Amino acid sequence: SEWIEVIEPRSQKSMIANYKSGTILLQPPDGIKVRKVDNNVWWEFYDAKTGTFYYYNAISHQTLWEKPYGDDIKIIPLEKLQERNKPSRNSTSSETKSTSTSEDESRIVQRANYYKRETKVANLAEYAKAYCAKHSKGVFIFKKKISIADLLSWSKELIKKPLLLTTDKKLKKEAIENKLAVDICAKGWRVKGIRDELYLQLCKQTKRNSNANSALKGWELFAMCLEMFPPSSKFQTYLQGYFQINVEETAKTDKTSVGEYALYCERRLKRISKAGAKKGFKDPSLEEILQVKKAVVQKSQFGSTVAEVMEVQRKRFPDRKIPWIVSTLTETLLEMHALTTEGIFRVPGDIDAVNELKVYMDQWLEPTSELLPDCHVPASLLKLWFRELWEPLIPDNF
Repeated sequence: SEWIEVIEPRSQKSMIANYKSGTILLQPPDGIKVRKVDNNVWWEFYDAKTGTFYYYNAISHQTLWEKPYGDDIKIIPLEKLQERNKPSRNSTSSETKSTSTSEDESRIVQRANYYKRETKVANLAEYAKAYCAKHSKGVFIFKKKISIADLLSWSKELIKKPLLLTTDKKLKKEAIENKLAVDICAKGWRVKGIRDELYLQLCKQTKRNSNANSALKGWELFAMCLEMFPPSSKFQTYLQGYFQINVEETAKTDKTSVGEYALYCERRLKRISKAGAKKGFKDPSLEEILQVKKAVVQKSQFGSTVAEVMEVQRKRFPDRKIPWIVSTLTETLLEMHALTTEGIFRVPGDIDAVNELKVYMDQWLEPTSELLPDCHVPASLLKLWFRELWEPLIPDNF
């Protein structure tokens, strides 16, 4: 049926709309079947500024910039209603809202636009239109252009060329090599020009991926990469928008594991965009990668809030009143006679040794002598722990 029930946002009054003509009535026409509104009904509106569609749910007041999918999802295109609601150049505001029905129409569109502004995130499709290469499938005269939507969605086929436009033949080769997680993280850490390509390919392979195990592997790799290197400032907002959309959508489909990854990745993105890529001269190690994988499920001692650290610590050391890592590093410094060492907390420790000690102690293991070449290493790690706190001890607004 072309006729659907719509809810006026302010009064919650039920009305009947024809989504093809844009007509709104207070009562349905005789003999016409009307589709009732529910959580699975999404209204499709058009945003002229970005040239893209967005989707509004009248029940949950949620707005998405990616088209919702599912067996029970119903998309109602209300672009016609938008067109009817636009005032003509010569009309006055009183003429535009001459009847209660036209006022109701106006509020429906205005409310959808309001939630669009409040929840708007950077659209990955906008970035792809500007920076992605053109892709096609098939051979010779049977070649068919791949749309932006399909280009950014999961595919079981091998990605045979970079998604992003590039004239660098070396980077083209680097982008399509089949690597393990450590190699991918190491490559992105070493080669700055390939980072956005790696992140965009991860977006593609996690979007609308019906294979749950495959999708989770992609999100794990997201988390690993975000521990090692940031995207470019040009791509950062779009990647953040992709994470935000996944946090919102998965909350409604009970895919909590994917939602947790998206939330973790958004948080890591904010942190690494400020701090920059992993410091040091050694490539990311397998131990570092595996520790990141654990940190998504079990909070890391680094980059979390003090409350989160204490909550995890309570299971191991229920009687401790301060973070274990702080007291352990402090005791280690005293044992290494740090108080009499010139430049303590000023002279930096070897950065690769600091990274190695960080991974080791994040597993709640006491530091060994092999990991402590000098007292500047644990001193630097202690400073790093305070610096990486998600919420600083002294608040920014203090």
